[in-house]
Amino acid sequence: MPKEDAAIQISSLKGPREEFHCAAREIARLVRVKGYRYREIAIVCGNLPGYVNYAKEVFAEYRIPLFIDQKTTVAYHPFIEFLRAALEVVLHDFSQDGVFRYLRSGLSGILREDVDRLENYCLAAGIRGYRKWKEPFCYLPRGYEEESLSALNETRKKVMDAFEGLYASLKEKGITVEGDYHFYHRVGFRTSAEFGIYPTQGIPLNEPRCMMCQEVYEGALNDINGYVVYDMYYNA
Repeated sequence: MPKEDAAIQISSLKGPREEFHCAAREIARLVRVKGYRYREIAIVCGNLPGYVNYAKEVFAEYRIPLFIDQKTTVAYHPFIEFLRAALEVVLHDFSQDGVFRYLRSGLSGILREDVDRLENYCLAAGIRGYRKWKEPFCYLPRGYEEESLSALNETRKKVMDAFEGLYASLKEKGITVEGDYHFYHRVGFRTSAEFGIYPTQGIPLNEPRCMMCQEVYEGALNDINGYVVYDMYYNA
């Protein structure tokens, strides 16, 4: 163990949240025992965007004032982060990182204590993926009882209720359009033939490139091929 007042200490911790808890405890000690002022203490971080939300959460818990020296852009606005986290949950099939990034955004409407308990359970029970989230939790890891499982399932239901409509609408694999090739190409669309997708046989287009596709996420159309049925529109 490093000496308490050593000039340099090296610690290895599980993740950013644990790192900030460790830092917060040390800051509290320096202020309370050594007479430091908060303004005399700085934390240097190599990945500020990835750590800033943890810093805000943990330092608020310890009631430590926090100034973050960074330019604020709309990309890191809390609501934008909330939306990005919600999309990540769906597009990454309810990965643990995605779900708890969403729940810790501060806008999920779920109490932090409930999020902590849910995260601990999911780690212990190996909960990941939509299929496991959509069904009530029934596995009891060591140390868990039926009563705690009931409370966890109440939180699970709140999460799934929030994602019910979004998950259904965003699980589409791609978008198909017909129009000006040059316009749609500039915004990321590719000729549908590149994906093995074609208009209904016999339906003329101005040129083959006029029908274009864009994947909702990379690789989404790998297992999709065939014809898009335009007959209903041309024969209406």
